[in-house]
Amino acid sequence: IPHRVHGAATPVGSGIARARRLLAHHAEPSRTEVASMIRAVAARWHLDPKLALAVSWQESGFNMREVSPVGAIGTMQVMPYTGAYLSDQVVHRRLDLFEARDNITAGVALLSVLTHEAKSERQAVAGYYQGLQSVRDHGMYRSTKQYVANVMALRAPF
Repeated sequence: IPHRVHGAATPVGSGIARARRLLAHHAEPSRTEVASMIRAVAARWHLDPKLALAVSWQESGFNMREVSPVGAIGTMQVMPYTGAYLSDQVVHRRLDLFEARDNITAGVALLSVLTHEAKSERQAVAGYYQGLQSVRDHGMYRSTKQYVANVMALRAPF
């Protein structure tokens, strides 16, 4: 499954500015609305909603207008190429990462696939952050270990 590796070289600059402009023209749901959408989408994907909520909170604080320095978009911080892969291979419809429900669908679908492919839930969360193949090949980077710990701790309040 293609996904971002934090800190990896990615075309940035104009792509990030474009993403921010596009997001500025979309309705921004409240944090309560985002959380509600995450719960609903997670239920459809048979994914623990607390896990999806914790990942989204860690990634963006439920902020649909978030664009990372490497170009990850929205509340679930999905890279455009990951969204395209998920559209074609997993969801089987075009996902618009600039629309909250599609962004959430992409992130939840990715988490669902990862929880089925990884050896453990912790490895699935690491795969969301670092890329599952990278985790398998290199183990969890220090930043990935911290990310996983944060996500696991964030689950409880949800």
